[in-house]
Amino acid sequence: MSLLNLLNIGKSAIFASQAAISVASHNIANVNTPGYTRQEAILRTATPIVPVPGGYLGMGVTVSSIERRYDRFISGQLLGQEQNYGKSSVMDQVLGQVEQVFNDAGGAGLSNSLNAFFNAWRTLSSTPEDTAKRTVLISDANTLVGTMKQMESNILGTIKEMNGEIGDVSGRVNGIATDIARLNAQIVQIESGGGSAKANDLRDARDGLVTELSGLAEIATLEDKNGSLTVTLGMRNLVDRETVNRVTTSPNVAGDIRLSLDGVDVTSRITNGRLGGLLAAREAVESGPLADLRHLAAALTNEMNLLHSAGVGLDGTTGNDFFAPLSPPLTEADAISNFGVAVSDPRKIAAASAASALPGDNTNALRIAGLADASVASLGNATFSGYYGGLVADVGKLARNASDLQQFDGNLRSELLNRRESASGVSLDEEATNLIAFQRAYEAGAKIIQITDELLQTVLKL
Repeated sequence: MSLLNLLNIGKSAIFASQAAISVASHNIANVNTPGYTRQEAILRTATPIVPVPGGYLGMGVTVSSIERRYDRFISGQLLGQEQNYGKSSVMDQVLGQVEQVFNDAGGAGLSNSLNAFFNAWRTLSSTPEDTAKRTVLISDANTLVGTMKQMESNILGTIKEMNGEIGDVSGRVNGIATDIARLNAQIVQIESGGGSAKANDLRDARDGLVTELSGLAEIATLEDKNGSLTVTLGMRNLVDRETVNRVTTSPNVAGDIRLSLDGVDVTSRITNGRLGGLLAAREAVESGPLADLRHLAAALTNEMNLLHSAGVGLDGTTGNDFFAPLSPPLTEADAISNFGVAVSDPRKIAAASAASALPGDNTNALRIAGLADASVASLGNATFSGYYGGLVADVGKLARNASDLQQFDGNLRSELLNRRESASGVSLDEEATNLIAFQRAYEAGAKIIQITDELLQTVLKL
């Protein structure tokens, strides 16, 4: 081996140590950067090319590659859990809001209004000719109507907010997809040389976007051999290398936002992430509490009108509906929006069963008051109060289950984040140790060059 080869070995030690120090410094600088993956300089011996008796002498060291300490298994689990947590957190939020609508604490809920309404009929039955009590009955009926309308308005307001957020989240999904496609192009350009060079920081940035996207929607990813990432949403390509198919939104006849991708309605295929949670919560509220509340209003309207129209008012008239009738083309979906007291004249309240028994006949008032404890066929043979109590219990159960699931998903997500940090995060103590080790290696490489230089000087003086 010539002295010049010794110089090359010393140079390789300096260059490799310098690269390793740069990587360690980069790790330390990004210790608090969200989503950063620790990098490591992979060193290998240089190809031995100097033959000597018995073998070959080595030619120093070279940097094989700069690798990310990336655990694909943990990252895959974390992406799935981000989707679960995105769904459960929004369902906990929405169902918690709906639960407050059915909170009767403070005496201002529907249960109290319903009881006050039937109690007013019982009070009227004691003196059916009393105009003041008839006026109080109309007032209590209007309070009941107002309470139901306010509850429906609050629920519809929550649904409107969900539809608005579905549009906002869809816009964010499109923005992230555009950024991923841009990073795809940059990563492929850097890594297309066929060597060991990896666009580590760009991959970290793309992984961060994919993680955020997973929290928003149920996605799947596939990386090709060139490093480009394909992202699918609802079994359609959202990102295909550098091409983005945008998610579009449009309302249906009920005003609910539907999602389309690449010309295909994918609403029913999105079952996870924040979008999946919003869609599931909207369906749960519309088919559960909202539909049940409207069903209660429809049953109350029909049962009341059936008995009231058969009675006789203090003015001798009959056939009068007490509540605005729910007649075609109106459906049960209109039960609360159409809900209202049809009787404005207290004398038309039909407390009597026959005109001949006026003014003291209270038999029809007693029948109507008895509705409070009667089994109603359209409510599954439950009473009005019993049906509403079951509705409140169901809403509470939905909210409680959503809260429990959100807490479970949050704990599991935190555990996976800790595992990812353990596998891929930066340890300042470890990096400080590496810095010292590579510093010593750098100094030793410089010493090799110094000694070689002295040897060359000796040879030159011969």
